[in-house]
This record gives sequence, structure tokens and C-alpha cells, in this order.
Amino acid sequence: MYKILRYIAIIVATSLLTACATDIRHDNSLEKIPAPAPIASDNLNGIWEGELTGKGGGKQQIAFRLVLDDSALIRVFEKNSITGVWAEAMPSNFRGSAFKGNAVIEGTHAAQDGTWVETWVFVVTCKSKDVLKVEFVRMVNNTDLPEENPDKAFSYGAEGVLKRTTTF
Repeated sequence: MYKILRYIAIIVATSLLTACATDIRHDNSLEKIPAPAPIASDNLNGIWEGELTGKGGGKQQIAFRLVLDDSALIRVFEKNSITGVWAEAMPSNFRGSAFKGNAVIEGTHAAQDGTWVETWVFVVTCKSKDVLKVEFVRMVNNTDLPEENPDKAFSYGAEGVLKRTTTF
């Protein structure tokens, strides 16, 4: 649980740091940097695929495909481990920002009846032109369940690399 909370803290801190658009240099000078750019404008455009390894317990593999194009539309797909079929996760709900090869991609959605809400966050950095290092966190809150229920709120994470399969 501590590791998941640490990852969430890193994600929140990253979001806050990119939102302020100021870079503190080692010589203590301040340099204005541009506001976070849309994902596609930071040379991250393309299709990225790979398997991330779950953290904790079972160390399951989760296959993801990120589609980042020039329209700034972000699409996320998860591969069904049994059927091998790719399914889009949260269509039209992902957004993100990028700067110098780092990016935060997040999506949140909820049941129409309000019984649950979930958020997915991908924090990425370019290891090379065609390889992304990725940290993933999923957080779910079943708002209709009592606090004592272990399924009330849960999360899990995964890490690994995605490789660019297509450039736009």
C-alpha cells in the first residue's frame, strides 16, 4: 500500500510541477519554460505497445497500447490476456501533457449510476526515440460500498517499457 501511495504522490507532484511552468536550475536561477504541450507536439506521436509487469502480489503482465496522434487525441487500449483482443479503455476520457520527453496521461470515468469511479494514470519518459519507460496506476472507488468492505477502494500498479510500433 505504501508503494502505491508513493506513486500517487509522485504523480500529483509531477502534475503540480508541470502546471507551474517554472524550472528551478541548480544555480538557483529561475527560467521560464513553456506551459505543458499537448502530447503529440512533444515527439511522442505514434503507437506504443508493450507489456507492463504488475507490482506486488502476482506480478501479472498487462499489455497496453497508447495511440498518440497530431490531433492531441489520446487513446488507450488494453489487451485481453485470454482472448488476445485489444479493447479501448475509457474512450475519449484520456488527456495529458508533455515536456521534453516526459508525459503524464490520465483518464477518469464513473458509472452512470454513481456506484464507482476509477482513474488510470500513465507517467512516461523517453528512454530512446522508440522506447518509453512507463509507470501505471489504477485507482478504483466503489462509492456505494461501506468503508469496512475491502472492495470499497483499491488500486494497483505496473511498470515496464512500451515500444513505438508506428510513427505518425
